[in-house]
Amino acid sequence: MPQSNVYGDITIGDFWGLGQTEPFYGDTKNGVSLVLLNNQKGTNYFNEIKENIFFEKRSIEEAIKGNHQLSNPTPKHPNHDKFLELYKTVGIMDALKQTLL
Repeated sequence: MPQSNVYGDITIGDFWGLGQTEPFYGDTKNGVSLVLLNNQKGTNYFNEIKENIFFEKRSIEEAIKGNHQLSNPTPKHPNHDKFLELYKTVGIMDALKQTLL
């Protein structure tokens, strides 16, 4: 099952494992994006652009099978909160240096 604590209206990522559950005949040479519409607002945004893009509806099970972070997200970095606080005052480069080195 996908995560229940999703904060964005839309989730976008790489569709790893596409075609392993059911065939996919589109061009995958440059990769294929996965788009999850998490609420009505996200659906409304997607509906505004869908006439201008190629998309194909696939099952959530297929998406989860190749994209395990949809059900088990990557753990938050131990210095995540510290980075967010530092970023506000010292900027991104210094915040990264202080929290990743």
